[in-house]
Amino acid sequence: MPLPIFEYKWTWDLKTPPEKLWHLVSDTNRFDRDSGLPPIKYLEKDENEFQNYRMPLEIIVFGIKLKYIQEPFEWTFPKRFSVVRNYSSGPVKQLKVIADLIPKGTGTFLEYKVWATPKDILGVAAIPFQIGVLSKINFDKIFRRYDKIAFENEEIFEQKAKVEFVKGGRKRLKSLEEVLAKRLKNPKIVEVLTNVLTNSDEIFASKIQPYFIAAKWELNKKEVLEACLEATRIGLLDFQWNLLCPSCKGAKQSKLSLYEIDKEVHCDACNIDFEANFENSVEITFKPNQLIRKVKENEYCVGGPHLTPHFIAQNLLQPNEEIEISPILEKGRYRIRTLTTKGFKLINSDPVAELESTFELTEEGWSSGENLISTYPKMKFKNSTKTEQLFILERAAWKDYSTTAMEVFLLQKFKDLFSDEVLKPEMHVSVGNLTILFTDLVQSTRMYYEIGDAPAFGKVLTHFEILKKAIDANNGAIVKTIGDAVMATFARPIQAVDALIMADEKLEESGLKLKAGIHSGHCLAVTLNEKIDYFGSTVNIAARLVNFSEGDDVVVSKEVSEDIEVSNWLKKTHHQTKDLSTEIKGFDNQFELLKIEL
Repeated sequence: MPLPIFEYKWTWDLKTPPEKLWHLVSDTNRFDRDSGLPPIKYLEKDENEFQNYRMPLEIIVFGIKLKYIQEPFEWTFPKRFSVVRNYSSGPVKQLKVIADLIPKGTGTFLEYKVWATPKDILGVAAIPFQIGVLSKINFDKIFRRYDKIAFENEEIFEQKAKVEFVKGGRKRLKSLEEVLAKRLKNPKIVEVLTNVLTNSDEIFASKIQPYFIAAKWELNKKEVLEACLEATRIGLLDFQWNLLCPSCKGAKQSKLSLYEIDKEVHCDACNIDFEANFENSVEITFKPNQLIRKVKENEYCVGGPHLTPHFIAQNLLQPNEEIEISPILEKGRYRIRTLTTKGFKLINSDPVAELESTFELTEEGWSSGENLISTYPKMKFKNSTKTEQLFILERAAWKDYSTTAMEVFLLQKFKDLFSDEVLKPEMHVSVGNLTILFTDLVQSTRMYYEIGDAPAFGKVLTHFEILKKAIDANNGAIVKTIGDAVMATFARPIQAVDALIMADEKLEESGLKLKAGIHSGHCLAVTLNEKIDYFGSTVNIAARLVNFSEGDDVVVSKEVSEDIEVSNWLKKTHHQTKDLSTEIKGFDNQFELLKIEL
């Protein structure tokens, strides 16, 4: 006799519209934790068997190991998500969930459906009580709580959680809070960080993102990041380096030191290998120091919409299958791709564009060109290949609250506090495009001879301090000093120019002059002399440009002079300039340079 399939449907009338409720309801990791489910355990995965985000997992409930294969989550923002789990052990054979968020007036009609297929008589007995009774009660509390939080424009992490401090942790927190307050100019940042450490739950506290805190409390991003670094130095926080998959953005490794990170990383979910890249794939996050509060970094659900908020839709299609979705898009560029095929289809979303469009993947790939679609489109995905495909609709340009390693390296505060953070000796990692500034003090040797060693050395130290303040004020960092020369890095050319102008004004008061060169381009990070350093053609060219400077001027490469911000600055300020066409030692080609009088 076949066992019955238990079907449950629960509905709620909620005050909050779907767009505002989605980030809470679709956060399946937090929802499963709030529902009382135990943490998951990853099982060994055969890459050929588990494709398209299928994951072999295990949880332990009442001492019973439940092993299951989780099918890929499917969703359309902000309307629906679903998942299927097929169990190989325990009393349940299959569990299927579909959640629909339907607009109703100014709120949401939430429909949550569960299908539970038992494997044996134990499952027949357990499902009606465990799911039919307990889950119904828990889900009602959770969804109404989420609705209240979203409706009142609050954040989930602002809700006071049950926090367990280690013995003496509260006293240590209070003491270090006072130390941090003395080091920071903005007391609001100290207040916010203390609140996060005291009240936030483990999910938030285990991965504190400075830029998220800055955005939420309307604080300066750089100041919050520097505050977190200061807090780490004094023992209030710890930091960790997370290696992010370029496809799904999930953290595939978390290390306490740069020295521990691997250059090559594998993402099980996407089944791809990728290299650590400080510009995009390595981020820094923070958590409470273990002497204050221990947080368990557990996962309760993987693969849900919360992990990839830049994915607007994700749908699994079998060969020759098609599906129609109606997502809500912002104006801008998107792309459609699948997980196992190369290439993608670009689309542009605009309120006045066409409402209906079909996007077909064939054995030859995607059609060429860029489609224009509405911000409230009806989109048809069609799989005309011979294999299963996981269709993904994602924002083409997307930046979350991650703080990349490159952004951290460009902070003078990081250089000052954590100069011991280095890579493995044999490792070199891309940091993307950087602007490199080299300076040299004019006639420093003569100065030592004319005024004596001690006074001259004092002037050199003053010159270093002036440069350091100017570089830091313009979001750069000193990499190293060589004699009385300085090498510094910036994210943008105009920052290097502004720093040099600021320093030159102060140095002029001391009767000192600088020679300087600036170049922008791709760089690699390495460990040299037990510190993070940079090498490559960009660095070599920047170092050579100083030789063409005479003092009270800066020689910049074409890449710098043609930068839009630098070009606009030159037009507005009317600095005297001189074109130079010359060879640079070590390079065969002719370089077009620009000398700018300061």
